[in-house]
Amino acid sequence: MSDRTEGLYPQGEEETEALLKHTAEIKNAYLLEMLRRTVGNEHGRVVIWAILEEAGIYSLSFDPERDSNTNFREGRRSVGLALLSQLMTTNPVAYHDMQEEARARDDYFKSQAEGRVKDLFTA
Repeated sequence: MSDRTEGLYPQGEEETEALLKHTAEIKNAYLLEMLRRTVGNEHGRVVIWAILEEAGIYSLSFDPERDSNTNFREGRRSVGLALLSQLMTTNPVAYHDMQEEARARDDYFKSQAEGRVKDLFTA
């Protein structure tokens, strides 16, 4: 039995490990469902896309001058790739939708910066 479970459950080691595994499976299913719901609307897709961009999943992590920068970027990228993997498990179409929406937003922001359109949130 691991230190984290010592004395927590009256059942034996096998039963405790099985319970912990089952609990983790339930938690994972719950989180995947929450992700599915989050990407089910544009607001959620915008936020998830921003997280994936910030994670640098398509960026080079290597910094030839500083190993610590490489390690930091790889850690951030790893979290982003885990999120992307969960997204692809949950709703692969949402990722494609997010790409298209991001392109449209980028075009809009460029047009706004150039003064061709007004701010999205002003009346």
